[in-house]
Amino acid sequence: GLEKPRRFRTQGGLNEHFGRHESATGPLQFVICFEYDQTLMQGPPFSIDRLKLIRIYGERYQIQPLALRSLDGGLMGRVPTQEFVWLLK
Repeated sequence: GLEKPRRFRTQGGLNEHFGRHESATGPLQFVICFEYDQTLMQGPPFSIDRLKLIRIYGERYQIQPLALRSLDGGLMGRVPTQEFVWLLK
């Protein structure tokens, strides 16, 4: 199963433009994504679910979930949000 992370710095949204143009600095990469109902709040940061992550990175990387947590109070205090950490290798 997924482990609940201790503390880690969160990063803003990930979009398809970024996914197509990122430059890999090594064989492994970590991606931190938020998943929430975008009908309740528009990004940024944008909601990136597993399927979108696969669509962006799936041809170049194996995608492995590392951690999941619910954000206390939701994203920006507005909407319930799950935060995911993924390993791309």
